[in-house]
Amino acid sequence: MTPHQLYVFLGLILFSLHGAPPCSAAVNHTLTAGESLAVSDKLVSRNGKFTLGFFQPSFVTNSGNITSPNWYVGIWFSNISAFTTVWVANRDNPVTDLQLNQTRLELSKDGDLVISSNASIIWSSATVANTTTATTMNTTSVILANNGNLMIIGSSPTSNVSWQSFDHPADVMLPGAKFGWNKVTGATIKYVSKKNLIDPGLGLYYFQLDNTGIVLARNALFGMEIC
Repeated sequence: MTPHQLYVFLGLILFSLHGAPPCSAAVNHTLTAGESLAVSDKLVSRNGKFTLGFFQPSFVTNSGNITSPNWYVGIWFSNISAFTTVWVANRDNPVTDLQLNQTRLELSKDGDLVISSNASIIWSSATVANTTTATTMNTTSVILANNGNLMIIGSSPTSNVSWQSFDHPADVMLPGAKFGWNKVTGATIKYVSKKNLIDPGLGLYYFQLDNTGIVLARNALFGMEIC
């Protein structure tokens, strides 16, 4: 066996030990205009730490699993054994099993991120926006960032962020997320508890930062009670 043949032989052995490389090393972390996510589709951040998709809340009891009949769009930790969401879009507007096959998460023509079913809007990023800045058709993509922030990115050279989930959190504050209030607009970043383990809807309590400091209070929907 010549030295060249030996090198080829050894290379084939190493290849068989490690297996063939994946077709693509890239992870889909972006949703562009005209694209949509169905119930079986997901976005995964480049670092693989966060996943965005449809899910059913559930938890384990001594007598077995309890699973919600409803579906939500949210972000969760990708690589931990206990399924843990860090953000939920349609907290108080769940998707039912009957709606599921026709439901999509998509970037609309006017630049809003929407959950739609049979042309009906279940949730929209425009409905939770705290600013009056209009989103335009220049918006080209939705990106799930490595820190768990979901962002609508404009097509301008500066890639302006027209909307982000960090401005509209659920009940979890991630490292790098915002906490406070905007002195100009008066908008406050508020974290609201979920109702229970299988219902991520707006719960009894919230915490925020205002001019008096950190406040833990009872949700106004259920009557104000400062803690």
